[in-house]
Amino acid sequence: MEVANAKASGPIRWLVLLATLCSLLSCGANLAAGSPTPPHGTIKPSSVAADEFEKNVRNQLFDPTKTAFRLVVSDEQITSYVALRYRNLSLDNPQVWFSGGRTYLRGTYTGLCLFHPDVLIVAEPVVQNMKIL
Repeated sequence: MEVANAKASGPIRWLVLLATLCSLLSCGANLAAGSPTPPHGTIKPSSVAADEFEKNVRNQLFDPTKTAFRLVVSDEQITSYVALRYRNLSLDNPQVWFSGGRTYLRGTYTGLCLFHPDVLIVAEPVVQNMKIL
């Protein structure tokens, strides 16, 4: 009887150990305090700014007289669009901004069960002859 109990408690013991280890590792997984933030403070999403972004994209894409695509967008417009129009995005409080030739996306990732880390994605496009490569 004792041997059977020892065998049954072995997997449970490993699961408890694994859960404890994951919990300890996730405690310090958020972004450091010095990580980049929007230069002018938190960007508040608005439906007006999201609508402006959609209108700008539509005007560029669906104008048959244009042979080139040029989109001018503000931090508020793109943040509002991402926050209000992408409801299935697993990111709370998304902040998108442009600075120093880079695009930043920051927020709280909610796609994992109980673990919600702050995330930061930085993209730097390569531009050559006025074209993004």
